[in-house]
Amino acid sequence: MSTIDSVKEAVKPSNFMTLIKAVKKVAGFDEVTGIYKSPSLALKIGHSLRRVSELIMCQFLIDEDDEGVESIRRFHKLYDTQWSEFVSHSALTNLSDATYNKSTTIPLAEDVQRLHRHLHQEADLATKNLNSTPSTGAYTALAKITLCKVILFNRRRSGEVSKMTLKHFLDWDNSKMNDDISTGLNEIEKRICQELKRVELKGKRGRKVAVLLTPDMTASLTLLVSKRKECGIDDGNGYLFAIPHCKGFFRGQDCLRKNARACGAVNPCSLTSTNLRKHIATISQVLNLKDNELDQLANFLGHDVRVHREYYRLPQSTIQLAKISKLLIAMQGGSVKDIQGKSLLLDPQYPIVNICYDLQFDFQMT
Repeated sequence: MSTIDSVKEAVKPSNFMTLIKAVKKVAGFDEVTGIYKSPSLALKIGHSLRRVSELIMCQFLIDEDDEGVESIRRFHKLYDTQWSEFVSHSALTNLSDATYNKSTTIPLAEDVQRLHRHLHQEADLATKNLNSTPSTGAYTALAKITLCKVILFNRRRSGEVSKMTLKHFLDWDNSKMNDDISTGLNEIEKRICQELKRVELKGKRGRKVAVLLTPDMTASLTLLVSKRKECGIDDGNGYLFAIPHCKGFFRGQDCLRKNARACGAVNPCSLTSTNLRKHIATISQVLNLKDNELDQLANFLGHDVRVHREYYRLPQSTIQLAKISKLLIAMQGGSVKDIQGKSLLLDPQYPIVNICYDLQFDFQMT
């Protein structure tokens, strides 16, 4: 068997079979069962090898190395005709089987409540520590907890929230609501629009998505921003959830996983940002939402929706503040069963106000 000591050696036609054996070994291929331990890794290596070979070919063309160019062309011929047979076909089959057999578990309402209570308690403690004794540790604790709270409340993709910049937060949407629009809202919805902050940021595929911030989240983030320099955040780090003495940001998925285990959840593995998004998508079906309300929810979550409708809709900022937030609040308080079969147009005296403690609202019931 020939040896491969460099990338250039790897893309030589004479080393093609050795390369295949190496990729299979790295991806954990079992010759007996025909199953990869990591089929996605085998596919990624294949794509990378093709790309690397093209870059090497460009260099050969620049150097006018006709022999090298011809060698890469022969490698491409082998790759295009044989790679699928030896590597990618089995890998794709394994991925398809794994997806088909994978069970989907959405979080229990009780687990979501446990996580929320845990984050609320930890946030209070972290806030006191950062106010009394500013330090890298105190800053890190509050940043991670607040990051989790924002992901949990908004059912947002963890990566989107993690990458939120300081500019996103400071430029939050503070535009005054049009009087004509406010007439279509009840008193609770108007109060929610006053209390919640709406921040826009870039989501999946460059789509603009919104994040809603409750008063306690806004207070925590404002405190974090005020303590950045004191706690070692580099001036060049523009992320809102910045890591002290580093250019990066805290990973929301890691923070969520850690707190899910610490909160005493029955099934902490189900408390991921992906499963939380599936949770709200499932609950939305139980609530018997109208078509336009489903579209509003899907748009808030960053899903694809039909652009053209037969009727005009409220501006997205108002929809997300006044309508979608009530569903998020109900889910956070575990009172989804109380609004089953209802639309997002809740009555001002509807019991949803009873679970708004996290928003620190002081509604006067009439």
